[in-house]
Amino acid sequence: MRADWHVSQNHDVLFRWSRDDNSNFGGFGGNKPPSDGNVNTNITHQFAAGLDSVLTSKLTNSFRAAGTDFKNRLQRPPTDAQALGIAGLENFRIVTDDGLLITGPDVNTPQSTFERFYQFRDDATYTSGSHTLRAGADVVRYRVSVINFAAGFPSITVVSPASRN
Repeated sequence: MRADWHVSQNHDVLFRWSRDDNSNFGGFGGNKPPSDGNVNTNITHQFAAGLDSVLTSKLTNSFRAAGTDFKNRLQRPPTDAQALGIAGLENFRIVTDDGLLITGPDVNTPQSTFERFYQFRDDATYTSGSHTLRAGADVVRYRVSVINFAAGFPSITVVSPASRN
């Protein structure tokens, strides 16, 4: 979404907002059964707002505020995909010693990442003759929270038939 408003001869306002919403079912690397997959969802909101002002014939000011709110979740696959594993062992990760067969919960689940980013910026420009003086301030706040229970399920390693020789 975008909005621009010419408030007066000396003032202009802008606003931008976007949302990105993604979800997919898969896994990380290799050819694995659906029971070892995960559901990766991302939701991002972003906004930017600004005010440009001509304060005098020699002095202008530009203010900007922006923010991003990002949420990522990595969850176990749906129940029907989990059922494709070994019955009764859906909560156990089973891996062959050669890594060719993996079933059960993905080692990366569950986990979540939450990020918030805010920026405030103000710039002033003063011009007199052939001289220009610029000054400004930029304040940024960035916060990341990670909730991680990766490898939180019991894991069993079994000897594969090919390695018994």
